[in-house]
Amino acid sequence: MKRDLTQVNRLLVCESGREPTLLERLHEGLPAFLAETVDYTVLHVMSQMVAAPSVPKWQLHATADELMASNTPEGALLEHDARLLLNTTTHSAVKIRHGMVVEEILAEAENGRYDVIIIGRHQSQGWERLLLDDVSKMIIGRVNHSILVL
Repeated sequence: MKRDLTQVNRLLVCESGREPTLLERLHEGLPAFLAETVDYTVLHVMSQMVAAPSVPKWQLHATADELMASNTPEGALLEHDARLLLNTTTHSAVKIRHGMVVEEILAEAENGRYDVIIIGRHQSQGWERLLLDDVSKMIIGRVNHSILVL
C-alpha cells in the first residue's frame, strides 16, 4: 500500500547518469514542480555490477564530494544537478550510494522519509530488453512512496 500524499515536502530524484539528466527533464517538463519550499535530494547509485574495468577502484567507494572534486562523469552529473537546484530552490543535496541500484534506492527512500520518488524510465530495445532488468518496474513494485516516472 502506497503512503497517502497530502503534502510534498521532500523529493528524491534518482539519477541514472544518462543525458539529459532526470532533473533537467523535470525542470523542462514540469517547472512548477520545482518549488523553493521543497527539499530535493539528487541520488546516483554507483553500481559495481555495471562498472567498466577502467573505473578506478576508489570511485566505487567515493563520496559525492570526492567525485565532484575529481570531475568524474558521476561527479560532473551531480555538480550539474546541484547548480540547477541552486538556481531553482534553496533546499537541496546530492548523494551517492554504492551497491545494487534497486536496493540502494529503496534504502534511501526509507531512510530519507521522502514524499515522492522521481525515477526515469528507459526504453530498452532488441536484445537489451531481454537481458536488462526493468529497474523502474522493480522500484514501483516495492516502494511505499508516491512515485513520478519520467
